Amino acid sequence: MFSNSPEALKQIIDDYLKGHVLSHHKEFMDFKANFEVKSNVSIFIQMPKLYSNLYTFSNPETKKSILENKDLILSFNRLGFQLVSKNDMFKTTFISDHNEDASLMDELEKVEKKASDDLMKEDLDSLRFKIVFPDSVKMQEGPYRSFYEDGQTIKSEGKIAGGKPVGLWRTYYQNGNLKNSVNYKDGKVNGVDIFLL
Repeated sequence: MFSNSPEALKQIIDDYLKGHVLSHHKEFMDFKANFEVKSNVSIFIQMPKLYSNLYTFSNPETKKSILENKDLILSFNRLGFQLVSKNDMFKTTFISDHNEDASLMDELEKVEKKASDDLMKEDLDSLRFKIVFPDSVKMQEGPYRSFYEDGQTIKSEGKIAGGKPVGLWRTYYQNGNLKNSVNYKDGKVNGVDIFLL
């Protein structure tokens, strides 16, 4: 992945970590399985995601037609086109998925992504991810683990030095899934950190 924009790269990484990429969508991966792994040209389109650009960059006459046929256009939620060279010819493949509820599913996905992004922003803005120790723990040195009320599920783990978190600290949700990985240096957040929702 190459980009001259650090913000674009961060967004791509965040989307990947949150599962907002095509490789995490079973329906898309099933659709992609209909095509050759190696090809000269492969194009995959998610029409609900392309629709606004299709409309915006069309001339007025085409815009009118696009608007009148919006539901029909959106119902072809996935389009795939591929060219594979064989000797002096190209094998051409064109496949479409039709789903009358595609626009609704796209809206639900947008709402879910926005909620996920809002939760992450709230966690970052409120600094809820920071490790806070009880006074009794601050005197410890070395590896440390805290647990949820059940006494079995790890809540956080890392290393304490001089009463402060140092190195890589991980916190977990109550179901045991990783919540975040945060690097600390002298008790302060340092470096690249990963947050999962």
